[in-house]
Amino acid sequence: MNRPFHSRWGVQLAAFVRQRQASGQRHRSSIRVLHRFDRFAASAAWRSNPDFSAVFAGWLCQYTDRKPVTVALYVGALRKFCLFRRRDHPEAFVPDRTLAPIPAGPPFLPYVFSAADLRRIIADTAHVKGTARTQRCFRLLVLVLYCTGLRIGEALNLRQKDLDLTHACFRIGPSKGRIRWVPFHRDLARELDRWLKEDRACRQPDAFVFARDDGHQRPGKNTAQTLRFLFRRCGLKPASGRTGPRCHDLRHTFAVHRLQRWYHEGRDLHRMLPWLSAYLGHRNLLGTEHYLHATPELLAVAGRRLQRQLRLAPMP
Repeated sequence: MNRPFHSRWGVQLAAFVRQRQASGQRHRSSIRVLHRFDRFAASAAWRSNPDFSAVFAGWLCQYTDRKPVTVALYVGALRKFCLFRRRDHPEAFVPDRTLAPIPAGPPFLPYVFSAADLRRIIADTAHVKGTARTQRCFRLLVLVLYCTGLRIGEALNLRQKDLDLTHACFRIGPSKGRIRWVPFHRDLARELDRWLKEDRACRQPDAFVFARDDGHQRPGKNTAQTLRFLFRRCGLKPASGRTGPRCHDLRHTFAVHRLQRWYHEGRDLHRMLPWLSAYLGHRNLLGTEHYLHATPELLAVAGRRLQRQLRLAPMP
């Protein structure tokens, strides 16, 4: 997003955006927020006001009817820009975090799919609206999202050159400002190899793996909508409303199922969790904790393991 800025802070805003992009971080939504602030600051009513804090307060007053989480994102985007300004101007205004209302919490509780749920979803990709190629594409996409825990945007950005089927791994990135390698099982490698050989749209190195029938990248919004259609067909999500599982819950399921397998195998989780964190593309374990949930199956496995370690008699 290279649109110019026009307010009195336009030069600094442009420099901030260039710095973020140079570090490999797109932050498109944050840049859109900066452009909104810039248009407000350049308007006739505010362009002559040199007080950044006053302009910021006036701009923020426009969004009193927005959801708390939205306002918090807006304040966060401007706060990062203000911290950038403070490098050259130590006295520069930086909005306090308390200016944003505290979000009530995530609107969704993560849903962990069972093995039966996943088999049903994969089978129902045969009913996806579109061509036979589209149906096969979504079948493979569901397999990749569950088997690797990729974010849906990361999967849709995959190109043929990002696949190393010899070593069975993906090259992901830059995503969240980083590039990482994601290995996967040989069974998935065979599925991908079959898809690349059969699909004409994947013949070039720059071709998207999950491209539309015309070869263009598949839009994330439409893809998520199709996955929600699958969840509804399988009876996992209500016919209307925003409740029920999301496509991102396939990533949650990957993390929880991996944790369950480690429990079954008797692995030391303190040693293994950093590996899971790196695999998911997190900077630290705090980001990974969000994906780890105590499901009934996981608690049962942990209980049996504790009994073996303590040599306790089974509970009646």
